[in-house]
Amino acid sequence: MELLAIASILSAGLVLYVIWNLGRTTTVTHQEPAIIHQRIPFVGHLIGLLRNGTRYFSDVNAKLGLPIYTLPIPGSRLYIVRSPELVTSIEKNPDLDFAPHLIHFARTILIPSSSAIEALEYNIDGKAGSIGCRIATQKTMQTSIAPGPNLTPVQGIIRSSILSQLEISDLTHRASPIRMFEWTRHLVTLATTRAIYGKENPFENIKVENALWTVDEGFGALLTNILPSIFASRAHKARQVLFDYFAQYYKRDGLDGASQLIKSRYEVNREHGVSIADIAHFELSVPIALLVNTAPAVFWTLYFVYSDEVLLRDLRKSFDTLANSTASNEKTGAWKTLKMEDVTESCPLMISTIQEVLRFQATNANARGVLHDTVLDGKYRLRKGGTVFIPANEQHLNQNIWGLNAGRFDTRRFLIKEKNGEKAKRPTNGYRAFGGGSTLCPGRFLAISEIAYVVAFMASQLDLVPINNH
Repeated sequence: MELLAIASILSAGLVLYVIWNLGRTTTVTHQEPAIIHQRIPFVGHLIGLLRNGTRYFSDVNAKLGLPIYTLPIPGSRLYIVRSPELVTSIEKNPDLDFAPHLIHFARTILIPSSSAIEALEYNIDGKAGSIGCRIATQKTMQTSIAPGPNLTPVQGIIRSSILSQLEISDLTHRASPIRMFEWTRHLVTLATTRAIYGKENPFENIKVENALWTVDEGFGALLTNILPSIFASRAHKARQVLFDYFAQYYKRDGLDGASQLIKSRYEVNREHGVSIADIAHFELSVPIALLVNTAPAVFWTLYFVYSDEVLLRDLRKSFDTLANSTASNEKTGAWKTLKMEDVTESCPLMISTIQEVLRFQATNANARGVLHDTVLDGKYRLRKGGTVFIPANEQHLNQNIWGLNAGRFDTRRFLIKEKNGEKAKRPTNGYRAFGGGSTLCPGRFLAISEIAYVVAFMASQLDLVPINNH
């Protein structure tokens, strides 16, 4: 009887809580950003994020247009930032750091041993100087795929792999229907991993490739770390497949033919006492970083290029101008050679198109943990333990940043325009396709070049048409 009474009181309390919170937005004390309450008590925002990803941020703030707001979640707060001016303040604030989320990612997605986590956590705030596994790994990521002698051979292998895959594809020999997204994803996966991992590339096995995309599909559920073997069972099993194949890769001396990126990461981890088994777990972060955003970006760039007859025509004209006459004969006629390096260096329309695709389609969100209570821009108090999110789409579709046509795809948006003899200014901190500040993605040069290679190879040679207008 007593239990029944307690249950009735709790039920009534929940009903009152829902009614009280519906549509209610308020500002809590101490200048904390306005709270947007949830319709479903305690877990409403979590459900929204799991269902809609970072698009959820735009949905909840659509009518209010707040520069920064708070989403309360069990045990913490999410601070969502929309204002580019506040982004500048965030990137200068030492109390807001990406490191806590790197550790959370490692614990929930990579699941290494406790000793590996300890190595990653050592000097996590950098107060002891430029030492520690995390800081050393970040440095080697930045240098090993920056433009120069380490990136150039990787790009060369990617170009060769794309070309060889296209040569054996049905696309180049006959009219053949394909599932465009899956086909593009496979093309990019093989090209990238062949360049990164070398001749012992684990992703030559379709089982490994499928495992990566299964992990991607279940990423959100894995990140919550709520009984993953039950609530994210497919992704949980898939990542074990990846761990096992990475471990085998090291045993087969795969590093001998690997890129500098893979070699340097391995060396850094070993220097900091990380076991080979744990390095195999850490390795999963590499294909996630290099493929999960790039493969869809290639697909969407092809989609927009082939959906716009004028853009396709103009790109082909640009490619033809860049190409050099090579040879001719009676059977094949005249033909030209297009150097892919020229596409990334001397075809501004191609680069502008890629940048606009990334602006228009980006769903990433840069995250930083609140290490200590802090005041942002002299106005907003953020609580220790909270998380600051900077969703790219909140910045990219903001009319105050990009103008009234922010919601329209404009392939020439990033072409340099002259105003009164001066270069037109671009929005500061308004472009977040690769993050920004200390968390600026080190793989951005590789990603843009790979997208350009695929589009140039295909647009200069192939026609694509939708099947039944789909």
